[in-house]
Amino acid sequence: MAGEIGKAYGLAWTPEGTHLIHLEARVTKAVKGMGNMYARGQFGDAVLKSIYTVCGILGASKELDIVTKDMTLDIPGQLDGPSAGLAIFMCMYSALTKRPVNQRIAFTGAINDMGAILPVDGIEDKLIAVHKANFEGIALPVDNLASLPPNAADGVWGKIVLCPITRIADAIAIGTV
Repeated sequence: MAGEIGKAYGLAWTPEGTHLIHLEARVTKAVKGMGNMYARGQFGDAVLKSIYTVCGILGASKELDIVTKDMTLDIPGQLDGPSAGLAIFMCMYSALTKRPVNQRIAFTGAINDMGAILPVDGIEDKLIAVHKANFEGIALPVDNLASLPPNAADGVWGKIVLCPITRIADAIAIGTV
């Protein structure tokens, strides 16, 4: 499956239901020598915390240079909640490394400072949104598997590849092409 650099799909809950969100990140040479992070969109404190966490993880990597780069993250619509952390990581990582992200997989999961993927709420609604969008799979926290109904592999969800992950390295392995 062809992918796109700096673009990843996450899942957002709204009062109207859960839907896919298309996050985009761009990296350019820093204008003033030191890199800056810019985030555009309507998002709350939980998303801002996820952005800081992702920047910390990327900045700690010996292979990536974020110090001399300006990074811009575009978040469409309104978004609040920690479950976008994994999708934010994937699009920012992709923009930095120029590795495309599979556009047929959605990402959901909170992320901590050590790169662990933590469980999120509303996983059944997120699976329904992935199914309605006709996506191939979903990367989700392994701890969320226990919250799925026993027949999750049957019916609607049987057509969606569940990619349970515990760390960002798992997401990179299954989500980049």
